Amino acid sequence: MPKNTVLVAMYGQGNTKGKVGYLKIEASTNQACCAMICKNEAQASFLYYHLRVNQQEIVSAAIGGAQPNLSKEIIENVPVLRPELKLFDNHPFVQILSLKESITREIKALYKLQTLIFSKMATVESEKNEPILKN
Repeated sequence: MPKNTVLVAMYGQGNTKGKVGYLKIEASTNQACCAMICKNEAQASFLYYHLRVNQQEIVSAAIGGAQPNLSKEIIENVPVLRPELKLFDNHPFVQILSLKESITREIKALYKLQTLIFSKMATVESEKNEPILKN
């Protein structure tokens, strides 16, 4: 799938079904996702937020037995507002998603750093508590 594709999870455990994602890189997916490719980044970011806002309505349309699933037809029939093109020029959908991506990458880097620091602290503590052997 190309960059800026909007994805919807068709099924899954817990609250996975109906989750909406946005590709900031080229990626592959499987049949568990419905992928929507828009004309441009502004329209894709608008669709992403529209589907996020309407996620519960989409999930409630799932059909099936023990574990209801979404289908491509259900996703295609979700009513989507079609604002005038001027809205896309004036609304910061793209900038909001870019900022969200930047913050997400920063959080991931901070978690890695935290793990490294805790690992180093544990090593120092274990060395500090080792008995000193005298010959």
